[in-house]
Amino acid sequence: LVYLLPKENYVGTTSNLKNRLSVHKNKGRNTGGWIILAKFEVRAEALKLESFYHNIGYNGKHKYNVYK
Repeated sequence: LVYLLPKENYVGTTSNLKNRLSVHKNKGRNTGGWIILAKFEVRAEALKLESFYHNIGYNGKHKYNVYK
């Protein structure tokens, strides 16, 4: 999944949204109003979309800051 936290201007990817939102909450991020932007079967496609959103100004960082 590629998801958006609108109040944080944050875009990320995950295969377990419930767990990922919990991690964000524990870090003090506002997870209210989250949106699923897209679902992909292939992880590389999700990373391409996430990278696109980061390039146009959304916050977020892929683990190790590497897109594969």
